[in-house]
Amino acid sequence: MPQQNPNTRRLAREHAIAVIYAHHMSHRPLGEVMEAVLSLIKRLEEHPEEDTPLESVPRDPERQAFFKELVLKTVRDSDSIDELIATKAHKWDLERIALLDRIILRLAIAEMLHTDIPTKVSINEAIEIAKKFSTENSGKFVNGILDSIKADVELRRADNRDAPL
Repeated sequence: MPQQNPNTRRLAREHAIAVIYAHHMSHRPLGEVMEAVLSLIKRLEEHPEEDTPLESVPRDPERQAFFKELVLKTVRDSDSIDELIATKAHKWDLERIALLDRIILRLAIAEMLHTDIPTKVSINEAIEIAKKFSTENSGKFVNGILDSIKADVELRRADNRDAPL
């Protein structure tokens, strides 16, 4: 994957989380939800005078590629990622973890497994996104879970990056 500006990746992560959340809540097919987001992006590129800030959508091809990769691999591996989270989330039933926090965790773990981005960067980004969009304590919770699985993820990443879990 080409080198990207960290802000470009942050926006792509945020939009990937939004698509996964919308997919989960709407029960619509993932492709349909992604298509709706990409249609919005295209419309905003064609009509930049509209009121939505263009920096808020993954418009450039690199950001779109990163966005798509995160969405597809997060959803593809969500069951096995959830199993990994459950082994580390002591005292927490997976269903009791806020949906948004679960999605942030899934996305960070998928990113750590399937990209060249250093795991520490993926963890820090997940923490910041959790602080921004979830509850007051989500940053600490996300940090604790991701930190506890970091070694496991790095071993799996070294073995075979693109294989599903």
